[in-house]
Amino acid sequence: LRENLGLSQRLLILGILTTLALMAGGGYLLRDRLHNTILRSMAATLNERADRLASSLRAGDSGHIYHDPALAPEEYRTIFSGWYWQLEAGNINKHSRSLWDSSLPLAQAKACSDDPELYRLTGPTGEALLGIRRTLDIGGQTPTLYLFGPADATLDELKRIDRVLLISLGILALTLLVSLWLQVRLGLRPLRRLH
Repeated sequence: LRENLGLSQRLLILGILTTLALMAGGGYLLRDRLHNTILRSMAATLNERADRLASSLRAGDSGHIYHDPALAPEEYRTIFSGWYWQLEAGNINKHSRSLWDSSLPLAQAKACSDDPELYRLTGPTGEALLGIRRTLDIGGQTPTLYLFGPADATLDELKRIDRVLLISLGILALTLLVSLWLQVRLGLRPLRRLH
């Protein structure tokens, strides 16, 4: 009887460890893929807006860079809209009207761990922002464009994915563990009878 109990315990422990390891590994990979998909979508939106914004920038004869607000998306003309851009090159420092008289604290921008192309930053009103940086070529000059948008919707979606995955994997793991316990109990029943 002791040998039988020892065998069932060993089988259960081995099964539990294997199940948990597979669930943890699979869950991490699935989470990583889903997070990357969401963040790539945000990066694509920012890159599209950066293309439109770059077309509104011109270099004058004196080398000064001019911005045509009429060619920029409406969000960058609305004060504290959550959509901001800032252009830096040497002594050149231009920014969107949406920043009003403030500027982005770019030194505090940190690359996202899930997508190094994206940067996290806190905006002028304390809102969470996601953005990109891009080097432009304007009349022989190479200023750096920083473009940020509101991050709340994206971050909420990432949290929702984490919650759904956690619940789903938890239910699946519990189901597999109960099934494993039943298999061990039923599978060893003939041995108990023989004993």
